[in-house]
Amino acid sequence: MRNYIKKDNTKSYFIDQDKGSLVKEFECINKCQDFYFNRNGNLVISFGKYELAPGYMRAVEFVIPNEVIKSLR
Repeated sequence: MRNYIKKDNTKSYFIDQDKGSLVKEFECINKCQDFYFNRNGNLVISFGKYELAPGYMRAVEFVIPNEVIKSLR
């Protein structure tokens, strides 16, 4: 997810802004986390509007390639 964030510096996310940030580091998919597998079988982790970024970005999704999670399957 950090790689996606670093690729586009025109977007603003609530993580890594300062040590006092209220946004917790993402470490794993918990029971409340939205996710799904797309048509290609890739894991897609979804964050609601305002959860990870300003509202103008709407809901934010990150596609996690199969190679990254292959050992978990």
